[in-house]
Amino acid sequence: MVRKILYFVVIFVMFMALAQAHRPGTLKGETTVDNPYVSWVFAGRLEKGDEVYVLKMEMERPFATPFEMLVGRSEANRDFRPQYAIVGPGLPKPDRRTEAILPRPVPDGMGVFYEAHDAEERQVFFETIMRRNYWSSGTIAIPLLKGKYEIWVWSKDQQKGSFYFSFGVEEKFDDGAFSGIFDDWGLYAY
Repeated sequence: MVRKILYFVVIFVMFMALAQAHRPGTLKGETTVDNPYVSWVFAGRLEKGDEVYVLKMEMERPFATPFEMLVGRSEANRDFRPQYAIVGPGLPKPDRRTEAILPRPVPDGMGVFYEAHDAEERQVFFETIMRRNYWSSGTIAIPLLKGKYEIWVWSKDQQKGSFYFSFGVEEKFDDGAFSGIFDDWGLYAY
């Protein structure tokens, strides 16, 4: 009887852990986000340091969502700080300093939110499912309007290394989110 109860508790905890997880993805060149209203985490690696990854998404309605850049907390990553910019309608027009840092020109009529990821004291994020520590750029919620957006991820100092870019607030797994979840498991598991 105790084994059955323990088995049920373990299965329940595993289910709850998956229900709270972000959907996994991999950044390679340009990636389209099919549902920007749910939580995502994209694994990426700057191999040469000069890459610019682009996430494209279309908002069908206004929606505020948190964004965060994460790198593994290790001595090798102590100075690794990839940046990201959200480009789209309703965001502030970039000043000259920001324009000079961005990896490409902001299209006419679009604004930008730029995350420098340069705070002197880095926030630490403990991921409870995989039990890993990350340095975080800090989570910030950005209100997005209806329209097309791009998120650019790059390193202004041409640093190399692995990172995770996450955003979103809601979980919804009834639309096929589990399909392919284990394809890139090596990027997320020990």
